[in-house]
Amino acid sequence: STRKESSAASDVYKRQGLFNPDALLQDKDAINFVKAFFTDAKDKPVVAINQGTWMLLEADVLKNRLVASFPTVLNRLRNAGAKIVDRDLVVDKGLYTSRSSHNLAALNQQVIQQLSKQQTH
Repeated sequence: STRKESSAASDVYKRQGLFNPDALLQDKDAINFVKAFFTDAKDKPVVAINQGTWMLLEADVLKNRLVASFPTVLNRLRNAGAKIVDRDLVVDKGLYTSRSSHNLAALNQQVIQQLSKQQTH
């Protein structure tokens, strides 16, 4: 990521923090930061758990992407063109999604395996 992206992300967290997700979802810098992971380079790793896909929806980056869905987001993901897969964990070209934090151990293991493979190639 670029220095500008890192600075924008840092500013977003300082301004809104994790306590105000509605404000974060309306922050153009935060949305552009997320979009950059999908447009600036192929297959940059992005991880979303539970309602974490809300920001991906705001960034409009899920069309034709395979995703696992948290029940409260299911219809919105479908409407955005995402392809819902009925699995606990889904990996699609660098996008890692999980339905629930109950799957966090499996998700972490999958991300670490994929990143380790990329380091050896």
